[in-house]
Amino acid sequence: MFYVGIIDVVCLFINGLATGIFMINGYVFCSSPVLLQSLGSTGLGFWIAACDVGMILGINRCFEMYNTHLASSLFDDRKVYLWLMIPTFHGFCAWLFSKPVFFNSFFMSWFFNPHIGYYPDDELVYTNWLHTINNIVVLVVMFILYTVFFFLFLRKSTGHQNGDIQKYTLIQVFCICTFTTIAAGVYVYEQFFPVSNIFILIGSYAWICAHGFPSIIYVTMNKTVRKQFLRLLQRKTPAIYSSNVQPSQTTNNKVSNKA
Repeated sequence: MFYVGIIDVVCLFINGLATGIFMINGYVFCSSPVLLQSLGSTGLGFWIAACDVGMILGINRCFEMYNTHLASSLFDDRKVYLWLMIPTFHGFCAWLFSKPVFFNSFFMSWFFNPHIGYYPDDELVYTNWLHTINNIVVLVVMFILYTVFFFLFLRKSTGHQNGDIQKYTLIQVFCICTFTTIAAGVYVYEQFFPVSNIFILIGSYAWICAHGFPSIIYVTMNKTVRKQFLRLLQRKTPAIYSSNVQPSQTTNNKVSNKA
């Protein structure tokens, strides 16, 4: 969860805060090439890592639904660090070696062609095939994993073995998977085909929700996370101490003499 939280915070800074500032100020590639390239590369790397984590989470959920002991043997203790090496390495390579994505305020989104709207990339010079292949893989793998998860859930439901935890897990999985899948599909499609502004905004909002909505889901549906969150919100009531001021004997004598 901590690893996912880091990815979500960084991505929200780029696709939420930075994108809003760029949109208000009408940024295009020529406005600040270095800044846009830096944020675009970072956002791309963290998006790739987020996709890998989402697929790993899907694998984990399927094993948890199928056999908890098998899931524990694959993901418990330090084994989870081995799994997290995959998105870390993949995201680092995407950030360092692949083509960055640039924001364009005219189209209200991030594109690999920095001259979009002026010069079309008919020869696919700026196309980032790593990103394209990644998003296609995400669409296919997510569909397979969560279809398997759904059938495993139905099997347990038929056997009356499912409880509230399984139901909440199904809702969590469905919500998180939906936003990630929409964002992956839209961003692949809009890189190659002309789309309307509504379609672009759907992709942008889906990208934001893919990183922002999981925290809401975990707080509202995961008891462990909710308890930890409520503990952070607890504030100790400051103690109020009352003091009785008693005049000294010297002060009393002076007052008596004056009287």
